[in-house]
Amino acid sequence: MEPKDIPYLILGAMSTARSETKKTVEELVKKGQEAIKKQPKQVSKRGEEYISELIEKGRKQEDEFVTTVTREIQKLLSGMGLVTREDIKKLTERIEKLEEKL
Repeated sequence: MEPKDIPYLILGAMSTARSETKKTVEELVKKGQEAIKKQPKQVSKRGEEYISELIEKGRKQEDEFVTTVTREIQKLLSGMGLVTREDIKKLTERIEKLEEKL
């Protein structure tokens, strides 16, 4: 993967997350419609359960998306040999130690 591919990676990941969320919402709507037909008295309780389930799935998908994109970007950047903040910090500490010796 090259740096020019990062925007495509992010867009692809967002598209995947969006389509998975849409699919989950559609499934939950269908389940809710079926529940109303079968047991109208329990609709409010089941509705709350479905909403909670939808929110939880959305959070998990968001976390997975962020983790995956972060990991891929880190792999890409480390493969490019770019200097990191940690590298700069270590070099700064070494320079300060050397200056103290002078």
